[in-house]
Parts: sequence; structure tokens; C-alpha cells
Amino acid sequence: VITVPYTNLLQQWSDELAKWSMSSTILESGSWNKILRDEIDHLNRSNGKELSILIVSHVLCRDKEFVSEIERVKNAAMIIADEAHHLGTISGSRGLSVNYHYRLALSATIERYYDVEGTQILKNYFGNTIYEYSLEKAISDGKLCQYEYHPYFVDLTEEEYTSWKYWTIKIAPLLNSKDPEDRTKLERYLENLKDVETKPDGF
Repeated sequence: VITVPYTNLLQQWSDELAKWSMSSTILESGSWNKILRDEIDHLNRSNGKELSILIVSHVLCRDKEFVSEIERVKNAAMIIADEAHHLGTISGSRGLSVNYHYRLALSATIERYYDVEGTQILKNYFGNTIYEYSLEKAISDGKLCQYEYHPYFVDLTEEEYTSWKYWTIKIAPLLNSKDPEDRTKLERYLENLKDVETKPDGF
């Protein structure tokens, strides 16, 4: 199973796999149930002699029925999580089934912003980093273009600062909480804070 955060990446992954002569099936909301059920039935009958590559969104990957079907797989299953840091949330981690024997997380930012517990969820499930590909190496390999980095500092407006202060105060007492309800609130509050910090009126 290859799971991605955005639907536009579904076809992108499928196209890349096709370059290696690897066929895949994209599962999307509304049509995936029977396809997945039939695929798993076929895999279970093959006794591990068949390969099936399913590409899904993070939202579908954590769906209760989807997870239930994955846990019917009798042979070794693997999950490849693109932009894996998205799966460190309470809701996202519901898709991290124990039935995935092999696990690979892909991310440039596996350390989750203000979320030590979410980061630990990912590390406990996927393990430690096994390979790093730096920006410097990507540029030297010709995978990325040369660029110059010029920071542009923007002051928050009075309204933005008030909002930033409001969400920061609400976030602080939840940072070390283990309570699932608090963790869900924290995820929502962090998204609100992120919007203030990354989308100021100055831009």
C-alpha cells in the first residue's frame, strides 16, 4: 500500500511505477470497497506468489473498513507512506496497521511541528531514519536547481498577533497531555496557529 496526502499524487505515483513496468491500482472514495476486497481475496489465494500495489490517500488509508480489509491479508504486506509526517496525528495514525510487516516512511520533515508525541508515534511505528538525501546533494546531483535564499520578514498585524497569542495560550497546556481528546484539540489548534504564522497579510 502506498499512501499519499493529496489526491493529485495518486496518479503521479502510478505513472512513476509504470516507468518500472509495475502496474498499480488507485483506490479512491466511492469505488474502492469491492476492488480492495477482491484484490485481497486474490492475494490470499496466491500464497504470496502475486504482487499487488494499491495507491490510496491518507484519508482512505485510515478508514475503519479499509484497515479492517488490510488486516485480512495473510501474506506479508508493506506500507509506503509519502509525506509520512501527516500520519502522526491521532486520526492519521489509525491507518498504521500492525499487519504491515514492512514499513517505509518518506518525509523531509518527519519531526512534527510542536508535536513530540506525534513524532514519537511515527518513530515507534516506522523506526529510525535509514537514509537521508540532503538539499546540497540533491542540487549537486542535478535533481534540484541552484537557488538563493533571501528571508523576507513580515510583522504580524495587530489582529494577527492577537490571534497568534490566543492560539498559543490554548496550545501550551495541551503540549504534554496524553489524553486523546486533548491531542485532537491540539492538532486542530496547531493548524490554526500555523495558518496565522504562514499566511500573514504581508504576503
